[in-house]
Order: sequence, then structure tokens, then C-alpha cells
Amino acid sequence: MFCKNCNTQLPDNATFCKNCGARVTPEPGAAAQQPAQPPVQPSVQQSAQQPVQPMGAAQQPNSGMAMPPNAQMGMQGGYYQQPQRRSSTAKIVAITLGVVAVLGLGIMAVHNSSSANDVPQPTQTEPAEKGKDKPAVETPQAGVLSLKHKDRKLINNETNELILMLKDAQITMDAAGHPQLCLLYTNQMPKGIASIELSVRALDQVGEPLKSPVTGRDFQSVEAQQLVAPGGSTSASDIIPLAELPKAEKYKVTFRCINFQDYDFLMFKGSSKPTVLVE
Repeated sequence: MFCKNCNTQLPDNATFCKNCGARVTPEPGAAAQQPAQPPVQPSVQQSAQQPVQPMGAAQQPNSGMAMPPNAQMGMQGGYYQQPQRRSSTAKIVAITLGVVAVLGLGIMAVHNSSSANDVPQPTQTEPAEKGKDKPAVETPQAGVLSLKHKDRKLINNETNELILMLKDAQITMDAAGHPQLCLLYTNQMPKGIASIELSVRALDQVGEPLKSPVTGRDFQSVEAQQLVAPGGSTSASDIIPLAELPKAEKYKVTFRCINFQDYDFLMFKGSSKPTVLVE
């Protein structure tokens, strides 16, 4: 036999181990004095840990395969998935409601944007149409005298006939410092204009005439040789020199006679002479 303490081989009739001195045979009467121990009952914890199988189910051998999570043993010995918990279902419902809310807000935004686009916007031509009847305000050029009121109508007081539409009258200075006149008008008569006779006066700040340094008079008679067909207009290149007049801040232009291409003429008399002020 062998010693239970040091595992040394001993004779069968040995009582003590010759190596460690431990007793290898029980003392006489020791087995009789030791009370019998009650049978060991499985504890509640061990019973709870052991899986309870349904009645009548056959024992399945341990094949070494681990049971998948969320699975239970079926009646036929297979595994089936456990139903999902309520918390997972609540999460899915919350996510679905969130997606629906986001989609609803997006649809509302698109609808509001399309509604705003449906509102008619004013076109760029509306301001021009509103001010159609008003003359355009032009920025005065430096050193250029011009009419204050544009698009003036020249009418024959005897026949009440529209003669011409005076768009503007401008006076500038040439290279020598002498004034020069430019009449911008449109012929409203049914026959062409050959020339227009004018009298021009230079005025001071209070409107008093200035004497010409050449003739000593306070005005200059000029004739504008301009061929203007019916409905035709003059241009900025049609210049009338006023070399005899001094440089002034205002000029008064008076229409005296209009000569037509058929050798007919229109003479303005007395108070019916059209007069404009260039300043």
C-alpha cells in the first residue's frame, strides 16, 4: 500500500509511514465512534442553477455546443428564439415616430416655400410703367446750361396747331470760350423744316440782358440751317454758334420764324413768339 500523506510505498501490515510518520491504518473503534452523516441534499441555489426540463422530455446529451443567446429548448429538443423585450419594441416605436415627425416638418417646409414662390413678384418693368407719364430726370452736366422743363410743346396760337416738340436746348462753350447753342426737337408738322430763325440774349443772375462786346446790343439774331423731315429730330451734333454773345449764366432763346422746305414759312408775331430760358 501507499502512504496517503507522502505517497511512499509501504508494506501491507504497516501502521505508520516510515518516511513521514503518518498513521496509515485507522485506529481501532474510530469508525464506530464517528456518527453517520445524513445524505447530502442539493441546495436551493444548485437547484435553481440546474435547468428544469419539461416533464416527458428526453434527456439530450451534452454535445459541447453552447446554447445561443435568447434561445430556449423546444419540445422536440431544438432551440427557438425568445420574443424581443418590450424595451426594444418601445425603441422601435420611438424611432418610427421621430422619422414621421421629421418627414412631416420637411413636407411643411416645402409647402411653405412653394406657397411663397406662388406670390406674384413685381417685375422690373413696373417702376418704369408707373413713371411713364413723367419726364425722365437727367443729371445736369458740368458746364452745360439746359432747359429746366424738358419736352416743351411749341404750338401755333392762331391755329392751335402743334409745330414741334422741344426736347431740350443746351448751351456750351467752344474751345475759344464762346457760347454755342444746340436745339433738340422733333418736327410735328406735315412738311419738312428747312431752317429756324432765332434771337438769343445773354442774361445776368437777376435776368437783365448783357451787351454784346461785338455789336454793343443785348441780343444776337441767328438762323439754324437744319433740314428736319416730318417726324424727324435733330441731334447733339447740330450746333449753332453764338460768337457775338458773352459768357453768361442764363440765355433767353426766342423763336421768330420757321421756314419750310416748300418755301413756305411761319412767322411768330408779338406775344405769340415762343420763348425758352436756358440756365
